[in-house]
Amino acid sequence: MMDADALMTIVREEGLDQPVLEGHGVLRNEAVVLQREGSGWTVFLANERGGRISSTVREFENRSDALEHVLEKLRQTARAREAMARLRARRAAADG
Repeated sequence: MMDADALMTIVREEGLDQPVLEGHGVLRNEAVVLQREGSGWTVFLANERGGRISSTVREFENRSDALEHVLEKLRQTARAREAMARLRARRAAADG
């Protein structure tokens, strides 16, 4: 079972972006956000205005599953950022 403390330990160990958990954290473009909504939990990426990127919204019945998804999204974001950095470096080298 994932809890917020376990998630944040992994975030620190892996050098991942800080998520926004139930209003705690910095809301920025592409932040991974966890919110309590009704009897469930919603996870999404924030857009540049702090709203939801609709294609990323996922709903969960329990907090542990939602936190697992937060970790998955944080890891995906890190991998995408690394891939873009490698691509930019290759392009810069090719441009010489």
